Amino acid sequence: MDDHYEALGLEPDATPEEIKKAFKALALQYHPDQHPTPIAAAIFRRLNEAYKVLSDPAARKRYDELRRIRTTRRPSPGPATSRPRPKAKARPKAEPRPKAEPRTRPKDEPRARPKKQSPRPAAEEPASERAARLRREGIHRYRYAKQRQKQARRVSRETVAENAARMREILGDDFDD
Repeated sequence: MDDHYEALGLEPDATPEEIKKAFKALALQYHPDQHPTPIAAAIFRRLNEAYKVLSDPAARKRYDELRRIRTTRRPSPGPATSRPRPKAKARPKAEPRPKAEPRTRPKDEPRARPKKQSPRPAAEEPASERAARLRREGIHRYRYAKQRQKQARRVSRETVAENAARMREILGDDFDD
């Protein structure tokens, strides 16, 4: 976060009149029309941002609070200021574990695999059986699916009708259904 007070060359207790006066002086000095360099343009943008924040009392209050929090935050201890770590206690050496025997199965014995059971019926299920299954699973699912299909058809018809009406308005007699 840029220090807006530093950008305008002011102290944090500056009055609104001092802020305005400092901004005007620096804006005239670094305006892109006066100095058409990229550096001057960047400085001018920074001045505008600083003035925008510091000239608004509510924004200035928020900015001052954030600035105060950042300056009072304790720095994290770095390697030079950190405490030395205590040395770890020496552990007694454990006896080595015996190696496990590899699991083997006879070559003629097949691997046991669980059978997959598909919750879905085969694709070649007739429509009447499918409807009966849906009813058995829950009539509400079947009705919901049917209702959604009807709604989709209705919305599609309405959209086509609206588009046709708009085309008639735009094209007039040139539009053929």
